[in-house]
Amino acid sequence: THDQVEAMTMADRIVIMNQGEVQQIGTPDEVYNTPSNVFVGGFIGSPAMNFITGKLEKTRFVTDTFSLSVEGMNLSGYEGQEIILGVRPEHFALDGPENQGFSFRVDIIEYLGCEYIVHVSAGDMRYRVRLAVGYLDARVGDMIKLYINLKKACFFDAQTEARIDQEIAE
Repeated sequence: THDQVEAMTMADRIVIMNQGEVQQIGTPDEVYNTPSNVFVGGFIGSPAMNFITGKLEKTRFVTDTFSLSVEGMNLSGYEGQEIILGVRPEHFALDGPENQGFSFRVDIIEYLGCEYIVHVSAGDMRYRVRLAVGYLDARVGDMIKLYINLKKACFFDAQTEARIDQEIAE
C-alpha cells in the first residue's frame, strides 16, 4: 500500500521503497523510531520528522541558530563534519535541562482536540512540534523555549543520508 497509516496499523513488517529500491524492512516500531535514512524518517510519520543540518564541533551539534550538547553520544568520526539531526514532532518538549533549550517563534498553532501541531521557526528554519493540549501558553508571534529529547532523536550522515548509529552513554 502507499498509505503509511494503513501499513503502520495493519502490518507486522513493512518494506519502505523509494523509486523501486528497498530503503528499510522492519516492524512499524523499527521504521518509525530507527529509520535507516532521511527518506524513511521523512516518509513515515505525520507530521514528518524535522531535519536540522548542522556541524559536529567536539561535543556540540552547531547550527546557524543554536548549539546542542551531544556529549556522551557515539558520533565518532564526524568531528568537523556536517550531519543531519532528525527529530520527530513529539520529541520536542517545553521543559528540559536548563542549558539545552532554544528559542523559537510560534508561526501557526493547529488545534486538534487533544494536541496542538505548532509550527515554529528559528532563523530561516521551520519545524513542526506536537504538544499536548493544556501545556502551550503561547500565541502566534510569541517566542517559546523548546527542548529536544536526544534519546529519541536520530543523526544522519549529510553525504549518504544514512542513519548514524549512536547511543547515549548512561
